[in-house]
Amino acid sequence: MRWHVLSLLLSLLVLVGVVHADEWETYPQQGVQTFLGLDDTSAPTQVQDGRAQDLQNVLLDVSKGLQKRFGTSLVGTNTLDIAGEDWCSVTGLYYAKFSSGTERIVATCGNRFYYLNGTSWTRQGMSAAVTAGQNNQFVFTTALDNIIATNNVNAPIQWTGATASNVTTVDFSSLTASSRPTTAKTVAFFKNYLIFGNTTENSVTRSTRLRWSNVGTINTWTDADFVDIGALAGQEINAMAELY
Repeated sequence: MRWHVLSLLLSLLVLVGVVHADEWETYPQQGVQTFLGLDDTSAPTQVQDGRAQDLQNVLLDVSKGLQKRFGTSLVGTNTLDIAGEDWCSVTGLYYAKFSSGTERIVATCGNRFYYLNGTSWTRQGMSAAVTAGQNNQFVFTTALDNIIATNNVNAPIQWTGATASNVTTVDFSSLTASSRPTTAKTVAFFKNYLIFGNTTENSVTRSTRLRWSNVGTINTWTDADFVDIGALAGQEINAMAELY
């Protein structure tokens, strides 16, 4: 009997040892408490857990976590303005990487077009007209190693990225005059089609029209290659985005 009781006691001690060998845990676990926002109205001693009394220079992620914002740095050593002229309004900024591996950061300012050349902005030659104005904002896409841009005021423009080539208008000459876009509000390049949305053609506003190029080219177009997605709906196409 004594050996039987001793055996039970030893077994119990072994089991208790296993339980107490676990590491201590704190609840709630780290990361469970999410950031609940700024509280600048309560007294410091009454601020709720998860809220901040003061909040500066931080970024919030999708899970409500906080990260320090490290500030900004100057891109380029010169401005886009020309001495003796009024300050121009920056109306577009875009990054593109071409199949050759060349990378370009370009900017539109007033009626001019620039690219970042090392640490300075260099003005690029233009064979296309651009109307200056802070509201004439450009949207961009990259299509077959060309930067395409449109501002809904002037004819869409393109640039090959080569410093020896001028910025030109997109070539719509394969369309009949009544089908040629003179302006477009938005642009996208998808599955080897260059697509313009919300166009003006032959002085007629086509606010729900999508017009696309022939596949694999940005300079050949067919009159019938368009769709009006809601001509009588009273709406207009404001933007396009590429997904996968």
